[in-house]
Amino acid sequence: MQIPSDTLYKTFLRRLKTQERAYNDLGFFYTPRLFAKFVRRYPELKPRLSDVYDELINQVDVVLVDGRMKKLHELQSVSIKNLDVYGTLHDGKEIMLNNFQVISASIKHITLDHTVSFYNLVNQNLSQLPDLKLLYQTISNGRKLNKEKMRGEYERIVNQYSMDEVDTVLKEVKYLAVHTKLVLMPSHLNYSKGKK
Repeated sequence: MQIPSDTLYKTFLRRLKTQERAYNDLGFFYTPRLFAKFVRRYPELKPRLSDVYDELINQVDVVLVDGRMKKLHELQSVSIKNLDVYGTLHDGKEIMLNNFQVISASIKHITLDHTVSFYNLVNQNLSQLPDLKLLYQTISNGRKLNKEKMRGEYERIVNQYSMDEVDTVLKEVKYLAVHTKLVLMPSHLNYSKGKK
């Protein structure tokens, strides 16, 4: 089974755009669905949000069996043969991915993992994220919320935020994206490093 790189990109972008996190103990929500709602209200900010996802996708590492590290965009395609996963480089050379065996020949068994947990990344950079922390306070309104309850507040928040405030929030989201390190891996090996 061969999976072209554009199919991988689209699949991973969909996952990244729905990967929400509620870290009440840090006073922090990561809310991609809310960011998308902000951009629907202020379409001129769409390029800023697109930059976030471009940054995340373009920095995805792929570890090859010979020890080399490639970026996902350096692969023309990925193929699954006898449950081993191979990458085809743009020069046509095919090479096996390191320690990469899936449980069935399907793209759903190929995923992205944080090399440093997202929780730790946020925790280590809280001082750089004042507007995202304020967004948490505005969403939570003094309550501890799970992801489902958090989503229930989005319409209220969208109507409260000005374009300038959203722009500042998205700059901090881009800061997180720049510092995020992702690696391609089999989904059954995708384990939490402390917290996701």
